[in-house]
Amino acid sequence: MDYGEFSKKELSEVLGIVHGATSCSTEAGLKSLLSGLKELVEAERAICALGNSEGRILKAVNLSYPEEWLTMYADGGFAGKDPVLLYNQDSLKPFFWSDSLRVYSESEHRGLMDDATEFGLRYGVSSGVKSPEKGVASIFSFSGERNSFTERHLKLLDM
Repeated sequence: MDYGEFSKKELSEVLGIVHGATSCSTEAGLKSLLSGLKELVEAERAICALGNSEGRILKAVNLSYPEEWLTMYADGGFAGKDPVLLYNQDSLKPFFWSDSLRVYSESEHRGLMDDATEFGLRYGVSSGVKSPEKGVASIFSFSGERNSFTERHLKLLDM
């Protein structure tokens, strides 16, 4: 990757996040890292979660997603039909939410994303890490009402 396209400030912020991640052991620490990532990708909202291979969310750390949406999501069992979560299980790279809808385009997936839009979760980028031997995967999702996410944001998340 060519790092020359990033400012020294951006690279310093990425390095700080990476360094912080190596010693993060509390939810408060994770929220601090998530907040730094949110600012780096210029998102309005951020959340991260850990799930298992059956598509069940084991733990979520919410920075700024609407609580009403999260309650509706959990009560409706949306994790199994969320195109962003499903795509994240297949992807090894950061991606735009629109990429997930190209793969998971059935009406149930589109309907879920339409519902999310009503809560200000219209556009987004996500990234995660999988541990197949442990049967878990993480996801970090950043969203907003404006389509302001670019390839640059994907590259920053990739770092």
